[in-house]
Amino acid sequence: MKNDLAPRNFDEAMNLSEMFANSKIVPQDYQGNVTDCFVAIIAGASLGLNPFQAVQNISVINGRPAVWGDAMLAMVRRSKLCGKVEETIEGEGDAAKAVCKIERIHPSGELETIERSFSMSQAKRANLTARKPWQSYPARMLQMRARGFALRDGFADVLGGLITAEEAQDLPDDKDMPRANKPRTLKVVPTGSSTDDIIHQLEQSTTDTPKTFTLTIPGKRKDTFHSIQEFGQAYSAIVNEVKDYEGFTSDEKKKKLQALETANLEPLAHMQKVDATNADELITSKEAFTDVEASH
Repeated sequence: MKNDLAPRNFDEAMNLSEMFANSKIVPQDYQGNVTDCFVAIIAGASLGLNPFQAVQNISVINGRPAVWGDAMLAMVRRSKLCGKVEETIEGEGDAAKAVCKIERIHPSGELETIERSFSMSQAKRANLTARKPWQSYPARMLQMRARGFALRDGFADVLGGLITAEEAQDLPDDKDMPRANKPRTLKVVPTGSSTDDIIHQLEQSTTDTPKTFTLTIPGKRKDTFHSIQEFGQAYSAIVNEVKDYEGFTSDEKKKKLQALETANLEPLAHMQKVDATNADELITSKEAFTDVEASH
């Protein structure tokens, strides 16, 4: 039997989704859920995953589709653009740091090495170490973070904007924290108002809060978040990564942080309007400038 489950049309995809939904060997979230099985199969097809791989490795965590770290590496390897992959853990305990080096093969045959790291000190600053997976498997979580950053930065075209499930688990849960898009009270337009007045009132009621927040990493990628808290956490993580990267000089770090801030002026301005308690948890690039200068 040929090992090819790929559906050729809508009916085949739906039939396969129904079979998966009635199975006990798919993840629990997919059991009895034909629609999610169908969406996972279609999403997996666009990423080169067969249907079974899709339902086993694609998860929706905190409202975002994500792929488990091992599957993400397999996708990149399958693309034939990936060369050597080297993952190491340096140091121990609070000084531990995971490093991922991965080669990308360009059409010319030239090799580009992408190196990313994630340390326990970064995890602590992002308040990750209190979470159960970080307490149980700290080295593994560090490894998945470094791997996720390296794969996403080096193979964004292959991954289509997906993040690792391990990283998605660390994002704030929408139900546990305030949304940036809180329901708005509709404004009552007085009787007899002109058309221009009505339009003006409607524009004010629908444009006061952005629906999404885009984090722009200059020269790399753009990530979209549905709350300012998610944006702030991701922005802070990148700032910390630049600060801690030993391959950059002090001047290079300041230039990169300035470029990052300039590319994200609009969401950063909105971030300053959030509740002071939440704002205190966010690391700004200006604070990072001070830390970089103080360390040299």
